[in-house]
Amino acid sequence: ARQVGGILRALPSDTKIPWWRIMNVQGYLSIRGNWTADKQLQRKLLIDEGVGVSDNMVVNIEKYRWEIKK
Repeated sequence: ARQVGGILRALPSDTKIPWWRIMNVQGYLSIRGNWTADKQLQRKLLIDEGVGVSDNMVVNIEKYRWEIKK
């Protein structure tokens, strides 16, 4: 998880990688934020994609989790 966080923090501001889709295993938006991104921006981008995010920054992980079909 720390390596992923480090990689995401190093992305350029104009990246096309959907970093806002990364959350912890419980569905909590765990971004620490910096001068280019924070939880409010992550929440807005998820909501813009149709993902429900509660006021306390939690996504219903059971509803939105992506799973590989076997």
